[in-house]
Amino acid sequence: SFAACSSRRVLMARKPTAPLLTTADILPLVAYIRHRKQEHFLVLSFDSGQRLISRRLVGLGTLTASIVHPRETFAGAVKDRAHSIVIIHNHPSDDCSPSRADLSVTQQLAAAGQIVGIHLRDHIIVSPTGYYSFAANGLLLPPDPNTREAQLLDSLWSYVGVGSRFRRILQPSRPL
Repeated sequence: SFAACSSRRVLMARKPTAPLLTTADILPLVAYIRHRKQEHFLVLSFDSGQRLISRRLVGLGTLTASIVHPRETFAGAVKDRAHSIVIIHNHPSDDCSPSRADLSVTQQLAAAGQIVGIHLRDHIIVSPTGYYSFAANGLLLPPDPNTREAQLLDSLWSYVGVGSRFRRILQPSRPL
């Protein structure tokens, strides 16, 4: 059919990107926010081969703060069916070291990522004079398959594999 052919053409026309494995690979994609006068919060979504799926601006802050929530941070990544994300924001000042708020938000987003099954690979802060990587500084760890959240997700996915029983649970109830 035409729809099937046109979708195949779109998929075939899309060039695969090279894996972005390091902070140095990612920085050129976000260099445009280094000199912004207010904080910009970006989310990069990656597939399991660490290839970029999308880059989204999910929040604009003030001169000194960025307001972000896990819901907005992970919404696009869930839609993309992403394997992992990297979050990036800028500090308009020349100081790219993380604030207490940055540390708190990173911890909250890493926990939310474990729950939804999307790994937070890194949080990068850029400024006009440099950058700071949470992963490179040991503040983000690889996902632990032994955590309670990971075990719950494994149980859920094995239950989903059962098929019809799970679909019946998700069907909306009929009005009386």
